[in-house]
Amino acid sequence: MKDKEELKSCPFCGGEARRGKSSPQDPYIWCTKCHINTGMRFSYKSAIEAWNTRPEGEPRSLSREESANIIHKILFGDDMSESKPILNLEIYALADALTKAEEEKKI
Repeated sequence: MKDKEELKSCPFCGGEARRGKSSPQDPYIWCTKCHINTGMRFSYKSAIEAWNTRPEGEPRSLSREESANIIHKILFGDDMSESKPILNLEIYALADALTKAEEEKKI
């Protein structure tokens, strides 16, 4: 892979990708719209490869339960089976809001 390879658009928002460096030995690729980035890499070749890699298959939406469980794991590091019911209701409300926003393409 060449360092001059064309960068794909951002996989999250479709924004333009650019090369960046935090120091001479730490190149990365970033989105000019949402500012997501590859993190520092050892070479532009590695950064470009990471940026241009896309998952196989069609994207799918998560179910309400999948979204709620992911949110809970991010917040607490475990599944929802042993948490307080009131907290689970709040997490499900957040999962519902995220699902609605995704359907309306607001995120």
